Amino acid sequence: MGNITENDMAPQKDAFFRSKKKYNPINKEDNFNVFNWSKWDLDIRIPSDTHDNDFASFQNFPQNIYIRDGILFILPKLLTEMQGFNENRIRRGTLDLGTNCTGKHFDCRRVAHSFNILPPIVSSRITTKNHFSFKYGKIQIKAKLPKGDWLFPQLFLEPLNNYYGDYDYESGQIRLAFIRGNEKSAKYWNNSENNMAPFDQKFYLSFGVSAGGLSDFPDSCIDKPWKNYDPKNELKFWQAKDDWYPTWRGEDTALKIDYVRVWSL
Repeated sequence: MGNITENDMAPQKDAFFRSKKKYNPINKEDNFNVFNWSKWDLDIRIPSDTHDNDFASFQNFPQNIYIRDGILFILPKLLTEMQGFNENRIRRGTLDLGTNCTGKHFDCRRVAHSFNILPPIVSSRITTKNHFSFKYGKIQIKAKLPKGDWLFPQLFLEPLNNYYGDYDYESGQIRLAFIRGNEKSAKYWNNSENNMAPFDQKFYLSFGVSAGGLSDFPDSCIDKPWKNYDPKNELKFWQAKDDWYPTWRGEDTALKIDYVRVWSL
């Protein structure tokens, strides 16, 4: 289990919290009995706008995101499991997210050619960007994190307005929790910065599951089939599927969220 509970996530000094820990009533709560479109949107895109370059696209397939018994499941799949996609299309086809794409133009379409394949994993991601954001406060999440080689959860606070810049993480990003799916004890919790900027602006919630990429798995990881800055990294990840895919065991690969609660200062 990977449970995230009662963690002060406002990116401030401890002294700030000791002096001003007077929280308002809960500003946002979701127990995921149903998917509430007044609280969340799907983030539909091919993540190409940071140095991470995950080996996944985020889409709106019912196989990837659903609610059952009050739990939100975000479940990654092979792109070849989706209707209309096969090995040939991953290597030579086009992935066009069309007008549903929520990213920039380069996040919406990719054409495979040579060793540049389509993202071989498809997953889902949700955000509160158009509905809720906050500057300082406390967030509580009860979740079970995904298991499976080269998977990782995305439990983020993302900058609302990119006040300090659009490129990479100039305007910040806070990881509420992180664990690599194939390293049982490799947990990461974000620490507060002494310098408040860029964490002195509003942030929104963003949750999902992704795979691979260029920054979350160092080249020192055991049995890693790609090097981060090899031009063929995504292809080599996909070519090693017979090694890592057996570790993806059904819904164990899902990010499962029971509830999320936010208090603001």
